[in-house]
Amino acid sequence: MEDDGHLQPEIETVVYRVVQESLTNVVRHARASRAEVEVSIEQQFVRAVIVDDGIGFELDDGRELSRPGRHEGAGLLVGGKLGISSTSNAGTMVTLEVPH
Repeated sequence: MEDDGHLQPEIETVVYRVVQESLTNVVRHARASRAEVEVSIEQQFVRAVIVDDGIGFELDDGRELSRPGRHEGAGLLVGGKLGISSTSNAGTMVTLEVPH
């Protein structure tokens, strides 16, 4: 966090883009009736959680998708972690944690 209490611009951009892309996926694919976004600034990191009650999805081989942990991606170059948990017919949860 910067001295003025604001997040660094690159951190703000990462959080914004992950939330934006997650909500875009909800609208395009999830057939959800509800989605929730929670963004919090903790002592050492910013956390964003996006949850929907949509149709969820599975991996191609039939296993349920549950991949919490570190994932590569353009915005995660700032040292963040992205977790995605989804179950067919039970919705999806995306969790982002980025140190600040």
